[in-house]
Amino acid sequence: MTKHFLQSLHQSLFPNAGKARKPRRRRVYRRSLAMESLESRQMLSATPLANLSVSQNTGEKPQSKVFEYAGQWWTVMPNSTGTWVFRLDGTNWTPTQQITTNKSVHADVKLVDDVAHVLLYNGANSQLASLQYDAGPDNRFEPWSLRPQLVNVGLSSGSETATLDIDSTGRMWIAYDPGNRVEVRYSDGLYTSWSAPITVESGISSDDISAIIAMPNNTIGVMWSNQNTKKFGFKTHQDGAEANAWSALEIPAMQWVTSVGGSFADDHIHLAATSDGTLYAAVKTSYDSSGKPEIMLLVRRPNGTWDNAYTVDGKGTRPIVVVNEAAGKLIVAYSPSDSGGSTVYRESPLGNISFGAKQVLIQGSNNNVTSTKYTSSNEIVFLAGSSSTARGVRFSFDTGAPPVVNLPPVVNAGSDRSTELGTPVAIDGTVSDDGQPAPASLTTLWTKLSGPGTVTFGNANAVDTTAIFDAVGTYVLRLTASDGLRSTVDDVTITVAAPPPQPGTDPPPSGTPTQIAFQDGLFPYVSYAGTSDTKIAGGNATTNYGTATTFDVDGDPDIAALLKWDVSAIPAGSIVVSAAIELYVTNSTKQNFEVYALQKAWDELSATWQRLATGNNWSGAGATGGSDHDSTALGQLGPGGTGIQRIELNAAGLAAVQSWIDDSQSNFGIILQDYSASDGVDFYSSEYATVARRPKLVVNYETPPLVVAHGAGGSQQSGTSSNLPNTPGIQWELMKEFSDEFNGTTLDEAKWDTVYKNWTGQDPGMFDSSSVSVADGYLQLDVNLPPAGTLPPNKQYTTASVNTTGGDLGSLPREVLYGYFELRAKSMNAKTTSAFWLFNNTPENWTEIDAMELVYSMERSVPTNLHVIRENGVTVSEQFPAILTFDDANVPSGETHFNSFHTYGLDWNVNTIDWYIDGALVRSVPNDRWHQPLYLNITNSIQDFNGLPTGNELSAAAPFLVDYVRVYKAVPESV
Repeated sequence: MTKHFLQSLHQSLFPNAGKARKPRRRRVYRRSLAMESLESRQMLSATPLANLSVSQNTGEKPQSKVFEYAGQWWTVMPNSTGTWVFRLDGTNWTPTQQITTNKSVHADVKLVDDVAHVLLYNGANSQLASLQYDAGPDNRFEPWSLRPQLVNVGLSSGSETATLDIDSTGRMWIAYDPGNRVEVRYSDGLYTSWSAPITVESGISSDDISAIIAMPNNTIGVMWSNQNTKKFGFKTHQDGAEANAWSALEIPAMQWVTSVGGSFADDHIHLAATSDGTLYAAVKTSYDSSGKPEIMLLVRRPNGTWDNAYTVDGKGTRPIVVVNEAAGKLIVAYSPSDSGGSTVYRESPLGNISFGAKQVLIQGSNNNVTSTKYTSSNEIVFLAGSSSTARGVRFSFDTGAPPVVNLPPVVNAGSDRSTELGTPVAIDGTVSDDGQPAPASLTTLWTKLSGPGTVTFGNANAVDTTAIFDAVGTYVLRLTASDGLRSTVDDVTITVAAPPPQPGTDPPPSGTPTQIAFQDGLFPYVSYAGTSDTKIAGGNATTNYGTATTFDVDGDPDIAALLKWDVSAIPAGSIVVSAAIELYVTNSTKQNFEVYALQKAWDELSATWQRLATGNNWSGAGATGGSDHDSTALGQLGPGGTGIQRIELNAAGLAAVQSWIDDSQSNFGIILQDYSASDGVDFYSSEYATVARRPKLVVNYETPPLVVAHGAGGSQQSGTSSNLPNTPGIQWELMKEFSDEFNGTTLDEAKWDTVYKNWTGQDPGMFDSSSVSVADGYLQLDVNLPPAGTLPPNKQYTTASVNTTGGDLGSLPREVLYGYFELRAKSMNAKTTSAFWLFNNTPENWTEIDAMELVYSMERSVPTNLHVIRENGVTVSEQFPAILTFDDANVPSGETHFNSFHTYGLDWNVNTIDWYIDGALVRSVPNDRWHQPLYLNITNSIQDFNGLPTGNELSAAAPFLVDYVRVYKAVPESV
């Protein structure tokens, strides 16, 4: 569940509660009937804020750099060290989180629940940052846990500015204005990749700008200036429609254009909207010396009609509009002249636009006033300034009796949880609404935001439903609620683990590196509860902490933590290759804390500073005796920040874990301590509610190589593929150098390459290592659509290859001649081709064997092929294709190659070439020409069989998942 849900709920219902304000004098103003209507427009206060030193001005014009969350105001601005999130403490700005070292950006901020999405506009080098609020001691926005890294947006060059917003489906949009065009790009999911540019309008001046806004009636609006036509323009996009489906052109305030005309449009726009769908645009005109107004307000009503333009001021520049529905008012703030000056404002009721007297908002030599995209609070913070100083005020409206306001639905997606693969998990959300607008029309929808596989919902439109997952890993599900005008989302994390091993289940293939994790409630299966942990504290020498949810380790006072994991799931005889301990740390520390192997059988529920178990004391209090633990450190928890911190175990640590596997009676676990440390560290225990944050032990191990016999009347031994051909007179030996279980977190570069020496990939795709990853027990091969212009000519997509050719990495080429090759995989559910094949290209011979090619539209068919392209130095270009089907292998109906895993085998020997699907022989060809050593290839590429996929289609599909690749050579059977 998204953090601080209850706090967000409280804010929605009581927006002013809990806001500490310093006492301030109430200013008194004389009322003038000549300047004001009968309604009071007097502000309660405009409290000056301390100046903020910056390296860029507070522009650009359509952007919003200020936002409110957790009862506090924040801004994103660059200074001499980089770009920061600043928190307003009283009247002072406190830097809380550095986003980037770039000092030249202009930020635009969109807050969604407790996550602030920040467009760091810097022309073609713009980036996206996402930060999540943490109410811990630091009270700040930190990198979003779901995507902490910055994302390159790749805007087209030549634009003056850019803005972002997020529609009701969760899709993020960015509008900008390169050259003579208005373009938008969009991104879904975790906003890691962006679409190609979509042109919304062309024919504008290179000096024009645009702005984008998410409107409450489930549409996105884009407005721009066009100094060539001397008009403003506006178009909308319905949420969920095709990305390039935009409305017909609207001309805002056409009444004014028709009756007054002249140079109406200038490149100054700022947008705001109210919950009923009314759009407000503060603009500057090009009536610079004609005596006509320069600052105006344009209003679009919910039915799509535009009012005539409203005059704000005859002179001014760089206006913004801010609405306050609770007060029933709006204000337009702006600079009084092109050279700047004290920022001024005029106020108007929302219902009947009528501006009051001009008043000073921010004293000083200012320009580029900025504020927030939307607020329902009584207070609003404004900033304006130069390239070295930003000045601000905290402005309070005179609310009076607030009108009825349509609040967004309140959504809770439920608590994070875990499940086992193939087992439905209940997802229990809650949604409430204020019944506005009447009549109430509340809809809900569950979607997958991220995760390695496919999610099937029992009823995606029900708040309480079930979900089932088809791949191990971590998923984020999103619950969206909409009242027809406003929508809210909340996310829940579901961790899917493999089921516990069943009696008689084969262990992993012998000789193959295998990774296993031990973490209560999650790994190696959901019901695992083999972690024991507690802490011992010198200041409370007789207290046991075995049921505590958090531990602190320190040297002032002396506190240590004891941890132990049951590792019996690792097969006997296995050899430990590497191991690490992962702890979820909740505070930053400057100290080192060492890990030592304990030598005595302590008890989680009775151990204290004085005793290791009931009736049995440590040889030295605090486990300091020479026989309490080894003196050699197994590893070290070093200085670091919050989140998962990893302790890599050294050679002594690997020896300790090895001893736990070889003799479970020696497993007394470890102690984490440093009684000389003065800066402690805190972390969650195995009793903590969120299972993914409990202590974890990760072990990589190998077992000795196995030779598997298959002879007449023979039977297969355990520890290998179940589909090996039963060939009389031979036995199969696993070739480790060509086999991989993909159980780690990175690709084994000693085995695999991700590029080719002389081939970049089939057009319009280009092989790129960024599309290759290893996670959750799978090799993941993805296809992405990066922004246009970022790839070489004829290339539109980044595709994926894993091969043994040697690439450009300097490793030796590795070829294999004959053997049994097996891949267990699930193809990508998009217009791509997932393939497993062998080839070699020499001046004399060029041959290829395709074990399978899984084409998106051929969901139960498996194309195979044999190629002879060059033979004895002569080009022949012959091929021998055959399309196999799942029916040939008796695969149950309803299963496709992209909704379920299947094995694809190839037995290539001196006499025949045989194809297998799920162990069934489906094709056999005499081998009369394929006797050349070949390279292995696993690829996910683009071939235009059914049209090219959109970026949205690719981001919604799980990648090509490979569970394992196993290669065996045939050796004579032992007599």
